[in-house]
Amino acid sequence: MPANFSKVGNTWSVNDGKKKRSKSSDECLSVRVTTMDADLEFSVPKKITGRELFELVCRTIGLRETWYFGLQFINKKGYFGWISFDLRITSQDIKKAENGYHFYFLAKFFPEDVSEELIQIITQHLFFLQVKQSVLNMDIYCPPEASVLLASYAVQAKYGDYCDMNIDICELALEELLPQRVLDQYQMTCEMWEDKIKTWWMNNKRMTKEEAELEYLRIAQDLDMYGMQYFPINNRKESNLWLGVGPLGLNVYEKNNKLIPKASFAWSEIRNIAYKEKKFLIRTLDKNSVATVSFTSQNVAVNKVILDLCIGNHSLYLRRRQPDTLEVQQMKAQAKEERLRRQAKYYYSCCIAREAQKLKNDLMRAYNAEQLAKSKLREVMTSPFSPMPLTNNYEFPTGGQDRVHLVCSPIADHCTFSGMASHTDPVGAERDIKSLSAEIEKERVEYLKKSKHLQEQLSELRSEIEGLKVEEQQTDLDRAYQESLQLGDDKYTTLRKSGAGSAKSRVALFDGL
Repeated sequence: MPANFSKVGNTWSVNDGKKKRSKSSDECLSVRVTTMDADLEFSVPKKITGRELFELVCRTIGLRETWYFGLQFINKKGYFGWISFDLRITSQDIKKAENGYHFYFLAKFFPEDVSEELIQIITQHLFFLQVKQSVLNMDIYCPPEASVLLASYAVQAKYGDYCDMNIDICELALEELLPQRVLDQYQMTCEMWEDKIKTWWMNNKRMTKEEAELEYLRIAQDLDMYGMQYFPINNRKESNLWLGVGPLGLNVYEKNNKLIPKASFAWSEIRNIAYKEKKFLIRTLDKNSVATVSFTSQNVAVNKVILDLCIGNHSLYLRRRQPDTLEVQQMKAQAKEERLRRQAKYYYSCCIAREAQKLKNDLMRAYNAEQLAKSKLREVMTSPFSPMPLTNNYEFPTGGQDRVHLVCSPIADHCTFSGMASHTDPVGAERDIKSLSAEIEKERVEYLKKSKHLQEQLSELRSEIEGLKVEEQQTDLDRAYQESLQLGDDKYTTLRKSGAGSAKSRVALFDGL
C-alpha cells in the first residue's frame, strides 16, 4: 500500500498504510526529518534501519542522487554524527526527544564541479540552500566582494529579473543576503550595500531560477572552505590543529587559519585509514615507501565520523574518475532533455512578454498621437481666425482625413499582430530544441569569457570598498585571505603548494607543527 501524505505549511506527514493495522502504537516510532526547505514527519516501525529511513526520505522528496546526502543527528554527548545505514536507528547513539527522533537531511559529500556532477534540479536546489546557509552562518568564509555577487544570484533565484516595479530592494533583509561579518567590517549603510547588490542583480537579466542557483554554486565552490568538514585534532607535539575532510583529500590547518592548509594529502595517495580509540592513523603511499599520519581526536565518536567521511569521499573521488554507470547516464540524458524544455519554455514566455510589452508601448504611443491630433484639430476648428465657418454641413478636406488616418493606422496594424501573437503555437518551441542546444554550447564558451570579466569586476568592487574597511573588525581569516590575495593565490594554487613534495616531507611538516 502506498504511503499517505499530508501537508501543513512546510511540514509533510507521512504514514505507511500498513501501520494502521499495528496492534499497538508502541510498535512505531515518531521520526522528524528536517531538510533545507521542509520538515517531514514519519511514523515508522521500531525495527527500521538507517538505510530504510534514508530511502523513505529520498522517495518522499523525489531525490535520486542519493550518494551525496545523509541523515545527521545529535548524539547523547551533544556531538553531531551521521546515521549508520546498516543498523537500526534504535540501536545507534542518537539523542531521543520526548516526541521521537529528530534528523537533519543534509549534503554529506560535495562534488568537485557542480556544473558537471549535479544532475537533478532538486539536488542542485538542496545544495544551493545548504551552501547559502553556510555562507550566511559564516561556516564558509566568503570575502566581501564575493558575498555581494552571491547575494545578487540569491535574489535573482528568488525574485527573478530586477525591476523597479516588482520589488523594493530596501525591503530585502541584508542579514539574509550577506554574512554579518561583512556588514560589520565596513562603514557602509544598508542603502550602500543594497545599491551594490542591485547593480549586480541587474546583470543577471533573463537568468532562470535554476541558472541563478547554479551560478551561485559555481562561485561558492571556489571558496577555500567549500565542501570541507573540520575536526579539532592534536599531533604528536600536542599542538591544536584542524583536520579538514573534503572532496579532494585531507588537509591540515593551524588553529587560527582554516583557509590555507599547511599540508594536504590527496585521496589518490591515501592507502589505508584506521583508528583505535582516540588515535587515528592515515597511511600514504610515497613511491615505494609508506608514510603515516598520526593524530588524536576528541573522542571515539568523532573518529567514527572522520572515518565515515573519509571512506565516502574517497569512494566518490574514484567514482568521478570512472565512466558513468548506466543509471547515471540515463539520469543525465533525462535531465538534459528536461533542461532544454524548461529553457525553451522560458525563452518562449520571455519572447511573448517582450512582444506584449512592445505592443502595449506602441498602442500607447499611437493613442497619444491620436489624442494630440484630435486636440490640434479642435483648436483649428474653434479658432476665431478660422477662414471657414463652422456649420453642420461642413465636410473636412481630404487631406485632413488622410492625416488622421495615418496617425491611427499603427493601431490597426498592431491589433492584427496581437491576434497573431495570441494564437502562436507553444509546440513550436519544442521544435527549436536542437538549435537551443547549440545555443547552450555557445553560452558555455561565452561563460569562460564572462568568468574573466567577472574577476575584473570583483577586483573593481574590492577596490571601491577598500577605503571603507574597519581594520579593528578584521578577523584572522580576513588577514589570511588578504595575504593569499597579495600572493596571487587561489584555492587550487594553495592546495597544489600544500600538497607539493613527498608524503614523508609533508608528514614531517605535520608532526612539527
